[in-house]
Amino acid sequence: MSIFDQLFGRNKTPDVSNFPRVGYTQGGKLFGTDGKPVVEGIQDRILGAGQEENGVIVLPDLIISRSETETPEAQYAQIKVLNPKQGKNNIFGTLEEINQNAQLASQGYTDALINKPEENVQLLIPVLLGHGNTEAPSFRLDEKQRDAAGKPIPGRADGPLGFDFHKKYFDKFIDARGTDRSYEEYANYIYDILYGKQMEKIEGKPILNRNDKKAIVDAIETGDLEKISDAMFKGFFAPANQSEEKRKERYEDTLMFKKQLPF
Repeated sequence: MSIFDQLFGRNKTPDVSNFPRVGYTQGGKLFGTDGKPVVEGIQDRILGAGQEENGVIVLPDLIISRSETETPEAQYAQIKVLNPKQGKNNIFGTLEEINQNAQLASQGYTDALINKPEENVQLLIPVLLGHGNTEAPSFRLDEKQRDAAGKPIPGRADGPLGFDFHKKYFDKFIDARGTDRSYEEYANYIYDILYGKQMEKIEGKPILNRNDKKAIVDAIETGDLEKISDAMFKGFFAPANQSEEKRKERYEDTLMFKKQLPF
């Protein structure tokens, strides 16, 4: 039965094969297992139907109909780049194009990371957006590292995160998964490097230095956004320019996006 049937005593049993179940709570909001937030009112009824066990609310195994979740757009924050780096003659795009691509990046990173079990791992989302705004300010999937004249440099860093060292590993990652390059897969790759084993099995060795990986995971566990940004900057992306000025620039961009996200 749907949540309405269970709560109001209806007997009709709908086809729920494609409906999400009650998934998880985050920041006081309830989400279905498809990652979409449950609408207000329905959420209150579901939480009210839970049972308290040792001070913890245990949610019932209820099925949520599509009409009882927000529209897909409500799953994502509206992202705007407040300090767009358009480049000479708009080589990175118009403001509209940059914002559109940043929105797509935000949605892809959210899809990949929002339901992962590790605490605070969703804080990687603004970190990735902040890093991308510095290294690949077009946010395009096919962005290339450019020379002083703004021309793409063949064979150098590319993508919305300016992958250089990780470039060949990311290509192997999506080849093994049979997927195409996407924002979601960039975030999936990063998650795998930090918490998974797929790339380690492919390469027969860890991709990241053990100390760098531990520093990033430990930073994520603290929930301190600046620590996460710094650890990713130094240990994962490791750009050639690791000056204090660049570190601050990335963190400021990260904060800009964090303020626009719902967590």
